[in-house]
Amino acid sequence: MKKNIGYSAFLIFALVIHFSCKKALDKLLTFNYAESTKITIPPVPIVSNVPVVIPTPEISSNADTELKKNGLSLDNVKTLKISTFNLNIESPEEANFNFLNAVKIYISSAGLSDELIASKENIPSGLGKFLTLETTGANIVNHLKNNKYSIKIETKTDEITTKEIVLRADMTFSVTAQVFNN
Repeated sequence: MKKNIGYSAFLIFALVIHFSCKKALDKLLTFNYAESTKITIPPVPIVSNVPVVIPTPEISSNADTELKKNGLSLDNVKTLKISTFNLNIESPEEANFNFLNAVKIYISSAGLSDELIASKENIPSGLGKFLTLETTGANIVNHLKNNKYSIKIETKTDEITTKEIVLRADMTFSVTAQVFNN
């Protein structure tokens, strides 16, 4: 009887340690990093429900640098997702998001299909210069393996704009790396 109690206690202790270590290991393998880029929206002389697609110049990714800081490479990455995507109007000073009715953001890279990464529909007036988009949770690791990517912004407007609007897109990337092969 004493052997069974001792064995049971040991088994419970071993299971607690196993699951505690697994949880700690998961935390070590997940981290976030940030990137920003500028997007210029040309003047929109008419109000239209037809989407206008605006590409950005190619962006050099910081993914490889951030992974190296954590002792990893892109080969270790299981998932790489955008967890937050915020737009901030930088100029002109008087601009706000009242002109925008809907926005969709796509990531694009050589040899891969465009991937929807963030969007916002039915944008209300009165938001000011800051807009938080809803992210899709798409795994974009293959787009960043090229070390360069582009952002395409698709907009629908509900107001005329007479000046180009410069946005700063702030993105937080969530990385889950797999150190051991399963």
